[in-house]
Amino acid sequence: MADHGKDEYEELFRKARPRLLIMARIAGIPAQDCEDVVQDALTAAHGELCRGRGPARSSFGTWLQGIEHYKIIDYWRKKKREDSRSQPSTALNSVGAEVSLIESLPARQPDPDLVLAVRQVVDSLPEKERYILLLNDTLELTIQQIAAKLGLPQTTAWRLLKKARLHFAERFMNSRRLK
Repeated sequence: MADHGKDEYEELFRKARPRLLIMARIAGIPAQDCEDVVQDALTAAHGELCRGRGPARSSFGTWLQGIEHYKIIDYWRKKKREDSRSQPSTALNSVGAEVSLIESLPARQPDPDLVLAVRQVVDSLPEKERYILLLNDTLELTIQQIAAKLGLPQTTAWRLLKKARLHFAERFMNSRRLK
């Protein structure tokens, strides 16, 4: 990372931290662990920037969220390993096959205020943005599947999804600031 850009990146990191914390909470990570996951993501991003491997085709925020996404996955994998060591039988189902990551997550009640806030923000999105966001994030359809389902070119579907995520993030951040 060039010295002349260091302050700029520090400012971008500072601005991105609240969004990354929210992303970690939405992923179901307990509040006491969210800061660690965000710090891991920021440390990894800093290392990539120092090696000259910053965002190539995406915005800085999108690139950083991608890194955060993988750190969230790493967190749940680590938790799954820890749980399987303490309770070896819970990592296998009745036929001995590995249970999926979602099935192995600890049962817990999500923060009702957070769930309500997310619902309100999703409901406030325009119908097309809400639909494409739910197809991708809830049903886990790929861009190719979404494009086929909506009869759109993949680039258009990708652009709509990016726009929907941006609007969701902006509205969610604004709703949290008001409280």
